[in-house]
Amino acid sequence: MTNQLSLFMDQTTEIRDIRTEKQATNKVSYDVGELIGGSRKELAELRKAFEEKQSSELLEIIEKINPMLSEELISKKQFFKYFSFEAEKEKGTQPAIAKLKQLILHRVDNIPANQTREGRKSFMEAAQYLLICMEDLRVIDDVAPFINRLGNQLRTERQHKDKYNGPARLGVLGSKFRDFYLKGGFRSSFKTAFLINSWEELLTKKSVSKPKKKSSSWLRDLPERPDRKGGSPSSIQKPEDIISFFGYRGVQFGNYGAPRSHINAVA
Repeated sequence: MTNQLSLFMDQTTEIRDIRTEKQATNKVSYDVGELIGGSRKELAELRKAFEEKQSSELLEIIEKINPMLSEELISKKQFFKYFSFEAEKEKGTQPAIAKLKQLILHRVDNIPANQTREGRKSFMEAAQYLLICMEDLRVIDDVAPFINRLGNQLRTERQHKDKYNGPARLGVLGSKFRDFYLKGGFRSSFKTAFLINSWEELLTKKSVSKPKKKSSSWLRDLPERPDRKGGSPSSIQKPEDIISFFGYRGVQFGNYGAPRSHINAVA
């Protein structure tokens, strides 16, 4: 019996060092043990990857890990962030048509009305499809075919509803967007857009006076590192010590904190 107990107590579990590339030189703040799924660091990496390249596969991963992050990412601001008058000018788009594109994008809902996994995916697909269609919209002669194409697609969606099997469901972009094509909403947009005669009208920025910032009354000067008061100093000096002492499965740190601040968290 004594031999069995001694054998059990001598067994030690190796604690894996799973530090990231950005933690390679850190002496204190590095990841150990098991990988913790859904950490803020992992979510930040997923956010960055999705912002650089939106795809259904990546969205599916985000939905499984954290649907709330998916709700934040699936928005009009995300998908149309690269639209600008400067970019349209470089493409050879006429000024009035660039303004028309802007007015069309303004009609898209800010976020999906249907906040489900399927609803967010449909919104992304529709936004991406709209951008593809708008690539062919450069001069006045392109306007009528563009309006007819998307208008016909929206009518087909409305008629067939659940049986629709087209490239994307544009109707999920919102009622104001649908009305542009189906209820003659484009007429008011035409009047506004076709008043633009030059790029100077679009690219000249109006000066806006900003109010002076006041310092917050609650701000206080605090020491960089608070002094420890009471109790004996901790024997924990590195992440492996935390796992050994508390029995955690894993410990992770952010990528951007300084080792000096992390030693406080460890100790």
